[in-house]
Amino acid sequence: PIVIDEFTIVGSRCGPFPPALRALSSWISVEALVSARFPLEEGLRAVEAASRPDALKVILLCRT
Repeated sequence: PIVIDEFTIVGSRCGPFPPALRALSSWISVEALVSARFPLEEGLRAVEAASRPDALKVILLCRT
């Protein structure tokens, strides 16, 4: 986990991995699933974008 100012952010995942990995390796275009990308500084906008019903995947970019 990442701990900043007493906040802990923990990621999670779920789902059957073998079928997902087979699909990724053969026919799914992952880029087409990304609805938006935001720099870390625009985290609030990223959360707002992810809450929209048409959002599939919103990426928060953490660049150093």
